[in-house]
Amino acid sequence: MQAMARRLSVVSAPSCARRRLIRSVSRRNPHSIMQNVKEDLSWMVGATCLSIVIESPNFTTFTFSHDVRLVAECPWRLVINEHIGTSSHDHGQLFGRTDRVDAQAEVMSVISTQPIVTVSCANGLLDLSIGFGSVGMLQVVPFSSGYEGWSLYGPRGLHLVAVGGGRLVVFPASS
Repeated sequence: MQAMARRLSVVSAPSCARRRLIRSVSRRNPHSIMQNVKEDLSWMVGATCLSIVIESPNFTTFTFSHDVRLVAECPWRLVINEHIGTSSHDHGQLFGRTDRVDAQAEVMSVISTQPIVTVSCANGLLDLSIGFGSVGMLQVVPFSSGYEGWSLYGPRGLHLVAVGGGRLVVFPASS
């Protein structure tokens, strides 16, 4: 199981190969599917965002302190004062401006100095919300019933994958 989890942590692996591996693991080991995720994400609280790399509107890597990394393979947005501040789909757009939107810089300017204070994941949908106090909330929103929406890597090799259909596959941390 740990060898499979290590293979999944390679971001450059073809997405379809990872999906096949995730499906086969979740079928063989139903205990790896997490039903209630709220308490299990509290280990992220206190981490700060160190970097963001936007490769496309549907592929962004967020690196946090405390050995936390989030790979979003779906749309995300930064909500500020209950309004959309910027999103993965805004990155690179002009929107009538002279310069293109740099969503990476805009998000980092808001959250880079703020620790995570809340983390929640909607059961069934797996919408991931990461709160940075009063400054904003990062929302990662899976849109597909077939493809994985996001992968979350934590301390000691913990790996969570939001797979299609609203299931969360968990590869436990090593002892």
